[in-house]
Amino acid sequence: MNWIKSRITRQIRLLTAIALIIISSVSLYLNVQFKKYFEQQSKEQLTINSQYISSEIGSFLQRYYVIVNQAKCNPDFVAFASEVTDRNSKKENPLFGRVKMQLQDIAALDKNIALSYIALSKANDLITNDYDSVSIQNYELDNREWYSSTLNAGKTTISEPYLDLVTGNITI
Repeated sequence: MNWIKSRITRQIRLLTAIALIIISSVSLYLNVQFKKYFEQQSKEQLTINSQYISSEIGSFLQRYYVIVNQAKCNPDFVAFASEVTDRNSKKENPLFGRVKMQLQDIAALDKNIALSYIALSKANDLITNDYDSVSIQNYELDNREWYSSTLNAGKTTISEPYLDLVTGNITI
C-alpha cells in the first residue's frame, strides 16, 4: 500500500511540476508579448507626439521667419549694411538712428525676441536694437557659428542653441 501512496505522490509531484512549468512558460510568454505590445504602443504614441510638437514648433518659428525675411528686404537695413565698412563708423552713418529704431520696433513685436540685430559683414560687427548695452570688444562676426552656417546655407536658418555674446542668454 505504501508503494501505491508513494507512486501517487510522485505522480502528483510530477503533474504539479509540469503544471508549474506550463504556467511559468505561459506567464513568461504573455509577459514578453505584453512588453512588446506596450513598447510598440509607446513608440507609436511618441511618434505621434513628436510629430505634433514638431508641427507646433514649426508654426511657432514661422512667425519669426516672416519677420526676418521682411527685415532682409528693408531698404534701410540693406543700405546700412552695405554702407558700413568698419565698426567705428556705424554711429556716424545717417541711417543709424532710423535703423536702430526699426530694430527696436521689431524687438517690441514679441516678448520672445530678446534682441534684434543686423549683421554687418563688411564691418565684421552687429547693430542691435539695444546698441548701447553692447560692449563686446573685438567682436568677430565671422567666427560665430550661427553667422557662418546661415551664409553657407544662403537662406534664413534656425541655428542650434548657443550662448549669445551680447545678451549672455542661450538663444537660437
